[in-house]
Amino acid sequence: MISKSKLKVEIKPDLKAAVSNIPFGTGELMFDWTPFEIPLGAASLIDISGTMNGTNGASQAGELFSLIFAKPINGQAPSSLGAINAAIDAADAVLSRKHIIGYHNVDMGEKADTTFDTMVSYNMFGANFASLTTPHRNLLVLSGDKLSTTTPGYQTVYVAGVAEAAFDFGTGVLASGAHSAGGLAISIDGTDADDVFAPGDIIYAVNAAGTSALTSDMEVVSTASDVINVEEGGAGRKTPSVPAITNDFEICHRFPVVLKLGLEY
Repeated sequence: MISKSKLKVEIKPDLKAAVSNIPFGTGELMFDWTPFEIPLGAASLIDISGTMNGTNGASQAGELFSLIFAKPINGQAPSSLGAINAAIDAADAVLSRKHIIGYHNVDMGEKADTTFDTMVSYNMFGANFASLTTPHRNLLVLSGDKLSTTTPGYQTVYVAGVAEAAFDFGTGVLASGAHSAGGLAISIDGTDADDVFAPGDIIYAVNAAGTSALTSDMEVVSTASDVINVEEGGAGRKTPSVPAITNDFEICHRFPVVLKLGLEY
């Protein structure tokens, strides 16, 4: 009898480069190649699930996005797919062609949780391929490159995301008045902060147009409707120093999308 083992991998793509309050259009790159490590060997991708933060305290209106999986070759990562919040250019796409492992389209219409007031600000999604018909079942086999990681017994695989509908990660949570550097309590107006953020979230502030003056990161400790309490720490902490924040700057999630991949070896 062949023994099988299963593994769940959590991935948090970094969307700060996209400036999270700028909406995405259909066909635009949502996040570029994001590396993750899995144990050596060939693994079937048997399910994809996760959460996606919504817009201004409500769930996303868009429901479709695509995940593209790739492997390094001889220790080299796939080339960038181009600018975030823009359509993928053919010249960028062709450079990754030989790295591509596979692709899956995610339909969040399968689950948008609007049951409780405390959960309406994000979407949940999930698909167990074993319950789907061919050709989706066991969609692809993830096999990376052990030369791409220094972790013994592991290999690196990459995932990128493309919007197949309109998405907007703006929060509508705005700084109320100027916030001084070093202050651990950020006064808020606009969308209630406790409808959008939870302890442990990594946040930053940006002007309403999403065009300039991104602040450094802060880690949420607690929230109320009109205040976000953040943590300040020393070197190696997620919030080494709390930045000054201009009045009406929007507070955004750095990692609004969380992917959870189920693998079977």
